[in-house]
Amino acid sequence: MRSSFQLLGCRYGRRLRTASLTAILLTSAVAAMADDTSAADASTDSPISTDRPAASASPGLVPRRTLQFEAGYTFSRLEADGERTDSQQAPNLLTRYGINERVEARLFLTGWTFERDSSGSEDGPNNVSLGAKIALAEERGGRPQMGLLVGVSLPAGSGEFTSDYAIPEVLFLAAHSLTRRLGLTYNLGPTIVRSKDDNGTRTDVNLNYAVALSGATGGPISLFGEF
Repeated sequence: MRSSFQLLGCRYGRRLRTASLTAILLTSAVAAMADDTSAADASTDSPISTDRPAASASPGLVPRRTLQFEAGYTFSRLEADGERTDSQQAPNLLTRYGINERVEARLFLTGWTFERDSSGSEDGPNNVSLGAKIALAEERGGRPQMGLLVGVSLPAGSGEFTSDYAIPEVLFLAAHSLTRRLGLTYNLGPTIVRSKDDNGTRTDVNLNYAVALSGATGGPISLFGEF
């Protein structure tokens, strides 16, 4: 069982534009608009679109010259061989900045991790990830909207929560508009993980994948479920 809660997403252009409150499969977005006599990109008036709290990422980018923050709290529970491990992470801060219409820069700070199992508990800082999302194509006909997410996780965390090596990741991102209110997002890509074992250094290639179905309810509420 894994549950995640996103507490707040905020976007800054030349002024505060939007905020969103989401929890597990519930996303609520509220737009806050202030008077502004200066010219601004029309794209910053669009509803906020977040990559958190989902495990999948959409191919959509934040608008140009826009800084967007997404933060939250994650609780997870792993049960195996009669043992249970509970883990909590916060603030899960994802910072996104639109460099131009085709590229956004990304910084992800997991923050602090608290873990408890039958042998006791431990806590400490987790890794830091740097990356970029690149737009490849807009949706047209049967072709989905496509993008590429590239990044690297840096071993900045404590020994209990880091592999001690940089971990590169590449994800292909795609999204289909099934109807006016229903969308399908899917990701696929490898992660190269190096770790230490009794024989020295071990390298594994993990295949990451995710599929998410999301829908708008007609107001500021949207729902999603993902595998």
